Amino acid sequence: MGFSIDEAALQEQLEAILQDIHENIDIDELNAYRKVFRKNVSFFHRSYVAAYLLKNLKAGSIRPGIRRSTRTDLVTLFVGIGKSRRVYPKDLVGLILDTTSTQKDDIGSIKILDNYSFVEVSPEHADNIIATLNGMTYRGRSLNVNYAKKKD
Repeated sequence: MGFSIDEAALQEQLEAILQDIHENIDIDELNAYRKVFRKNVSFFHRSYVAAYLLKNLKAGSIRPGIRRSTRTDLVTLFVGIGKSRRVYPKDLVGLILDTTSTQKDDIGSIKILDNYSFVEVSPEHADNIIATLNGMTYRGRSLNVNYAKKKD
């Protein structure tokens, strides 16, 4: 066989895709794609189609929606709303940008869990974001926004 696979690079891309799916992707939209895929590709050919798609991707062409801030001075905020209210990172970014004077570059990574989220922001905007969002009603729930407690 005259082919070689850069398994480490492929593994890195797959991990980035999986992380993007867990953190950023709208599950309803993804389920719509899954439905079309299952309808048009037989069960026995699905792994071949997935392998074909991976094979034909050029290195670095997968660009997940995960934004990694290069800033190291960010602080983490706790936001008391999560996946159970169908909240995604783009929703929190939009909420912060629409209600405060914060710029997109001042927002770092966002981690959405079932009932709450963590948002990294620049320290100079953190107090303003907390003051603006804490107590605000969003998606039928009063938001609880504070500085995140450090893990022990």
